[in-house]
Amino acid sequence: MQKHLQESETKQVSVVEPDARLLSKCGQTLAGYNVRIAVDAKHKLIIAKAVTQDGNDSQQFMPMIDQAQDILESTNLTV
Repeated sequence: MQKHLQESETKQVSVVEPDARLLSKCGQTLAGYNVRIAVDAKHKLIIAKAVTQDGNDSQQFMPMIDQAQDILESTNLTV
């Protein structure tokens, strides 16, 4: 594990899930992923998804809207 950490550009490694990163949310820190989905309200279907290692959602909102608009071929979405 120490060798893997030294050879990689990351500063943290999870023994259970190597791709997971420490995320801080609501005062808690845990190893995991940041997952977002966009759902079609009429049909209750997931139309877009994204998984990142970034704990901050502020930069994730517009890319999710863009992805949903592309999939639905619509620029008139309520988000």
